[in-house]
Amino acid sequence: MAEWNVVWSKYLHKRVSAIGFWNECVIISAEAKLSMINKDGDAIWTHQFPSSPYEIGCNEKHIIVLYGRGFQIIDPTNGTPFSDGKTVHSGFSKFSFRPGGGIILSDREGNLHLFDKNGNGKKMFEEVDARNIIGWLDRECVLIHRSDGKIISIDVNENSDLIEIGNNNYSWTSKLHFGKIICQTTNGSIWEGVPNKFGWDRIRETENNKLEPLISEFINECWYILTLEGELIELGKNIDEN
Repeated sequence: MAEWNVVWSKYLHKRVSAIGFWNECVIISAEAKLSMINKDGDAIWTHQFPSSPYEIGCNEKHIIVLYGRGFQIIDPTNGTPFSDGKTVHSGFSKFSFRPGGGIILSDREGNLHLFDKNGNGKKMFEEVDARNIIGWLDRECVLIHRSDGKIISIDVNENSDLIEIGNNNYSWTSKLHFGKIICQTTNGSIWEGVPNKFGWDRIRETENNKLEPLISEFINECWYILTLEGELIELGKNIDEN
Protein backbone atom coordinates (compact mmCIF):
# COMPACT_ATOMS: atom_id res chain seq x y z
CA MET A 1 0.00 0.00 0.00
CA ALA A 2 1.30 3.47 -0.88
CA GLU A 3 2.84 5.69 1.79
CA TRP A 4 0.81 8.73 2.89
CA ASN A 5 2.46 12.12 3.54
CA VAL A 6 1.10 15.43 4.84
CA VAL A 7 0.90 18.06 2.06
CA TRP A 8 -0.56 20.92 4.10
CA SER A 9 -2.41 21.50 7.36
CA LYS A 10 -4.84 24.22 8.38
CA TYR A 11 -6.67 25.23 11.57
CA LEU A 12 -10.26 26.14 10.66
CA HIS A 13 -11.46 27.35 14.09
CA LYS A 14 -14.76 25.48 13.61
CA ARG A 15 -15.89 21.84 13.70
CA VAL A 16 -15.51 20.11 10.32
CA SER A 17 -18.83 18.52 9.32
CA ALA A 18 -18.16 17.34 5.74
CA ILE A 19 -15.34 16.96 3.19
CA GLY A 20 -15.34 16.56 -0.60
CA PHE A 21 -12.81 16.59 -3.42
CA TRP A 22 -12.83 18.35 -6.80
CA ASN A 23 -9.81 17.97 -9.11
CA GLU A 24 -6.80 18.79 -6.91
CA CYS A 25 -8.86 20.81 -4.44
CA VAL A 26 -10.55 19.94 -1.14
CA ILE A 27 -14.02 21.25 -0.22
CA ILE A 28 -14.43 21.56 3.54
CA SER A 29 -17.47 22.49 5.59
CA ALA A 30 -16.52 24.06 8.92
CA GLU A 31 -19.94 24.34 10.58
CA ALA A 32 -22.02 26.46 8.14
CA LYS A 33 -19.08 27.78 6.08
CA LEU A 34 -18.03 25.93 2.94
CA SER A 35 -14.52 26.52 1.56
CA MET A 36 -12.60 25.25 -1.43
CA ILE A 37 -8.89 24.85 -0.69
CA ASN A 38 -6.29 24.28 -3.41
CA LYS A 39 -3.32 21.90 -3.33
CA ASP A 40 -1.16 24.57 -1.66
CA GLY A 41 -3.61 25.01 1.23
CA ASP A 42 -5.03 28.36 0.05
CA ALA A 43 -8.77 29.10 0.10
CA ILE A 44 -10.14 29.80 -3.42
CA TRP A 45 -13.69 30.69 -2.38
CA THR A 46 -16.13 30.39 0.52
CA HIS A 47 -19.91 30.02 0.68
CA GLN A 48 -22.18 30.37 3.72
CA PHE A 49 -25.09 28.00 4.39
CA PRO A 50 -28.07 28.41 6.74
CA SER A 51 -26.88 25.35 8.72
CA SER A 52 -23.96 22.92 8.75
CA PRO A 53 -23.63 20.74 5.63
CA TYR A 54 -23.38 17.03 6.37
CA GLU A 55 -22.64 15.64 2.89
CA ILE A 56 -20.64 16.93 -0.10
CA GLY A 57 -20.45 15.35 -3.55
CA CYS A 58 -18.71 16.42 -6.75
CA ASN A 59 -18.54 15.72 -10.44
CA GLU A 60 -16.70 17.65 -13.16
CA LYS A 61 -19.17 20.55 -13.31
CA HIS A 62 -21.15 20.50 -10.06
CA ILE A 63 -20.87 20.31 -6.30
CA ILE A 64 -23.91 19.10 -4.36
CA VAL A 65 -24.21 19.97 -0.68
CA LEU A 66 -26.77 18.41 1.69
CA TYR A 67 -27.63 20.51 4.74
CA GLY A 68 -30.55 20.80 7.15
CA ARG A 69 -33.68 19.76 5.25
CA GLY A 70 -32.38 20.64 1.80
CA PHE A 71 -29.65 20.59 -0.80
CA GLN A 72 -27.93 23.07 -3.08
CA ILE A 73 -25.95 22.66 -6.32
CA ILE A 74 -22.86 24.87 -6.56
CA ASP A 75 -20.52 25.92 -9.36
CA PRO A 76 -17.10 24.51 -8.36
CA THR A 77 -15.19 27.26 -10.19
CA ASN A 78 -16.47 30.13 -8.04
CA GLY A 79 -18.70 28.75 -5.29
CA THR A 80 -21.94 30.36 -6.50
CA PRO A 81 -25.22 28.35 -6.41
CA PHE A 82 -26.91 27.34 -9.66
CA SER A 83 -30.30 27.77 -7.93
CA ASP A 84 -31.86 28.52 -4.55
CA GLY A 85 -31.85 24.83 -3.68
CA LYS A 86 -34.69 22.51 -2.64
CA THR A 87 -35.99 21.23 0.69
CA VAL A 88 -38.22 18.40 1.93
CA HIS A 89 -39.75 17.99 5.36
CA SER A 90 -37.56 15.06 6.40
CA GLY A 91 -34.34 16.24 4.75
CA PHE A 92 -32.23 14.29 2.25
CA SER A 93 -29.92 11.40 3.09
CA LYS A 94 -28.28 10.05 -0.12
CA PHE A 95 -27.64 11.24 -3.69
CA SER A 96 -26.19 10.16 -7.02
CA PHE A 97 -25.34 12.28 -10.08
CA ARG A 98 -27.26 11.18 -13.18
CA PRO A 99 -25.19 10.47 -16.32
CA GLY A 100 -25.64 13.32 -18.79
CA GLY A 101 -26.88 15.75 -16.12
CA GLY A 102 -29.25 15.78 -13.20
CA ILE A 103 -29.31 14.09 -9.81
CA ILE A 104 -31.40 11.67 -7.75
CA LEU A 105 -31.75 11.95 -3.98
CA SER A 106 -33.40 9.89 -1.27
CA ASP A 107 -35.18 11.56 1.64
CA ARG A 108 -35.38 10.24 5.20
CA GLU A 109 -38.89 8.89 4.66
CA GLY A 110 -37.85 6.43 1.95
CA ASN A 111 -38.82 8.43 -1.15
CA LEU A 112 -36.64 9.17 -4.19
CA HIS A 113 -36.54 12.58 -5.91
CA LEU A 114 -35.23 13.14 -9.45
CA PHE A 115 -33.94 16.63 -10.39
CA ASP A 116 -32.43 18.13 -13.52
CA LYS A 117 -28.94 19.67 -13.59
CA ASN A 118 -30.25 23.01 -12.29
CA GLY A 119 -32.06 21.49 -9.32
CA ASN A 120 -35.57 21.57 -10.81
CA GLY A 121 -37.80 18.67 -9.73
CA LYS A 122 -38.68 16.11 -12.43
CA LYS A 123 -40.20 13.07 -10.71
CA MET A 124 -40.77 11.47 -7.28
CA PHE A 125 -40.77 7.75 -6.46
CA GLU A 126 -42.65 7.13 -3.23
CA GLU A 127 -41.92 4.56 -0.50
CA VAL A 128 -38.89 2.98 -2.15
CA ASP A 129 -37.30 2.76 1.32
CA ALA A 130 -33.79 3.36 -0.03
CA ARG A 131 -30.85 2.60 2.26
CA ASN A 132 -28.26 3.45 -0.38
CA ILE A 133 -28.25 4.75 -3.96
CA ILE A 134 -25.72 2.41 -5.56
CA GLY A 135 -25.40 4.18 -8.91
CA TRP A 136 -26.55 4.33 -12.53
CA LEU A 137 -26.28 1.52 -15.08
CA ASP A 138 -27.14 4.10 -17.74
CA ARG A 139 -29.06 7.39 -17.88
CA GLU A 140 -32.41 5.63 -17.39
CA CYS A 141 -31.65 2.86 -14.87
CA VAL A 142 -30.54 3.42 -11.27
CA LEU A 143 -29.65 0.74 -8.70
CA ILE A 144 -30.96 1.07 -5.14
CA HIS A 145 -30.15 -0.88 -1.95
CA ARG A 146 -33.35 -1.04 0.08
CA SER A 147 -33.66 -1.22 3.84
CA ASP A 148 -34.96 -4.81 3.56
CA GLY A 149 -31.59 -5.80 2.05
CA LYS A 150 -32.72 -6.21 -1.56
CA ILE A 151 -30.90 -4.58 -4.49
CA ILE A 152 -33.40 -3.24 -7.02
CA SER A 153 -33.29 -1.44 -10.36
CA ILE A 154 -35.59 1.45 -11.30
CA ASP A 155 -36.19 2.85 -14.78
CA VAL A 156 -36.72 6.56 -14.07
CA ASN A 157 -38.45 7.13 -17.42
CA GLU A 158 -41.10 4.45 -16.86
CA ASN A 159 -43.67 3.84 -14.13
CA SER A 160 -42.82 0.15 -14.09
CA ASP A 161 -42.44 -2.23 -11.16
CA LEU A 162 -39.21 -2.29 -9.20
CA ILE A 163 -36.98 -5.16 -10.33
CA GLU A 164 -35.08 -7.17 -7.70
CA ILE A 165 -31.48 -8.07 -8.58
CA GLY A 166 -31.00 -11.69 -7.51
CA ASN A 167 -32.46 -13.38 -4.44
CA ASN A 168 -30.00 -12.46 -1.69
CA ASN A 169 -30.43 -9.86 1.02
CA TYR A 170 -27.44 -7.61 1.67
CA SER A 171 -26.48 -5.78 4.84
CA TRP A 172 -24.12 -3.38 3.00
CA THR A 173 -23.28 -2.36 -0.57
CA SER A 174 -20.64 -0.20 -2.19
CA LYS A 175 -21.26 2.41 -4.84
CA LEU A 176 -21.16 1.34 -8.50
CA HIS A 177 -17.67 1.78 -9.99
CA PHE A 178 -17.02 0.98 -13.67
CA GLY A 179 -20.03 -1.33 -13.70
CA LYS A 180 -18.95 -3.29 -10.60
CA ILE A 181 -20.06 -3.34 -6.95
CA ILE A 182 -19.10 -5.20 -3.81
CA CYS A 183 -21.75 -6.17 -1.27
CA GLN A 184 -22.05 -8.09 1.99
CA THR A 185 -24.70 -10.73 2.58
CA THR A 186 -26.39 -11.07 5.95
CA ASN A 187 -24.05 -13.98 6.86
CA GLY A 188 -21.01 -11.70 6.49
CA SER A 189 -19.71 -12.87 3.09
CA ILE A 190 -18.31 -10.19 0.74
CA TRP A 191 -19.31 -10.58 -2.92
CA GLU A 192 -18.14 -8.76 -6.03
CA GLY A 193 -20.45 -8.55 -9.03
CA VAL A 194 -21.39 -6.91 -12.30
CA PRO A 195 -25.13 -6.11 -12.17
CA ASN A 196 -27.54 -5.41 -15.00
CA LYS A 197 -31.12 -4.17 -15.01
CA PHE A 198 -32.57 -7.65 -14.40
CA GLY A 199 -29.89 -9.55 -12.47
CA TRP A 200 -26.15 -10.24 -12.49
CA ASP A 201 -23.86 -10.57 -15.50
CA ARG A 202 -21.51 -12.31 -13.10
CA ILE A 203 -20.90 -12.41 -9.35
CA ARG A 204 -18.34 -14.15 -7.15
CA GLU A 205 -17.71 -14.59 -3.44
CA THR A 206 -14.42 -13.16 -2.20
CA GLU A 207 -12.25 -14.67 0.51
CA ASN A 208 -13.08 -11.84 2.93
CA ASN A 209 -15.88 -12.74 5.34
CA LYS A 210 -14.87 -11.21 8.66
CA LEU A 211 -15.11 -7.52 7.74
CA GLU A 212 -17.59 -4.89 8.88
CA PRO A 213 -17.48 -2.43 5.94
CA LEU A 214 -18.22 1.25 6.40
CA ILE A 215 -17.31 2.72 2.99
CA SER A 216 -15.30 1.60 -0.04
CA GLU A 217 -13.53 2.96 -3.11
CA PHE A 218 -12.33 1.36 -6.34
CA ILE A 219 -8.82 2.66 -7.09
CA ASN A 220 -6.27 1.41 -9.61
CA GLU A 221 -8.36 -1.68 -10.42
CA CYS A 222 -8.65 -2.68 -6.78
CA TRP A 223 -11.25 -2.33 -4.02
CA TYR A 224 -10.35 -0.66 -0.72
CA ILE A 225 -12.68 -0.96 2.28
CA LEU A 226 -12.69 1.19 5.40
CA THR A 227 -14.09 -0.93 8.23
CA LEU A 228 -16.03 0.10 11.31
CA GLU A 229 -12.86 -0.62 13.32
CA GLY A 230 -10.95 1.99 11.30
CA GLU A 231 -8.87 -0.46 9.24
CA LEU A 232 -8.23 0.17 5.54
CA ILE A 233 -8.39 -3.19 3.75
CA GLU A 234 -7.25 -3.93 0.19
CA LEU A 235 -9.75 -6.48 -1.10
CA GLY A 236 -7.54 -7.98 -3.79
CA LYS A 237 -8.11 -8.97 -7.40
CA ASN A 238 -11.25 -7.67 -9.04
CA ILE A 239 -13.74 -9.83 -10.91
CA ASP A 240 -12.21 -9.27 -14.37
CA GLU A 241 -8.93 -10.86 -13.27
CA ASN A 242 -10.51 -14.21 -12.41
